[in-house]
Amino acid sequence: MMGTHKLRINGKEVSREEFFRNAPAGGPGIPMTASTYREDAPLCSTALSVHPDQCEMMNEAVRKHGISGVHYDASKKRNCVITSREGRRKWMRVFGQMTGHGAIHDNDGGYGDG
Repeated sequence: MMGTHKLRINGKEVSREEFFRNAPAGGPGIPMTASTYREDAPLCSTALSVHPDQCEMMNEAVRKHGISGVHYDASKKRNCVITSREGRRKWMRVFGQMTGHGAIHDNDGGYGDG
């Protein structure tokens, strides 16, 4: 049955009119999702991860290219830790060139970071 779901803002059930009136900048009726990465909520990338023994070398490469917001942590299973969308975009381009594949694209590429 269409239209039976509940609309919520910050956990509070609201009317359809209030929901769409207060929808974020995703456009009329299209609530936008936050796709930001922060120190307290980083993206740990599987696609950009490397063998733990290579983390130090990769951190050096990140520094060499002047990229901030990306580092490798050998203690994590997905060891490429990203805290900046800009850093992620730049690093995906460099990482792809380093591996001979050109720019790397992933499932989050639809946000215009590519």
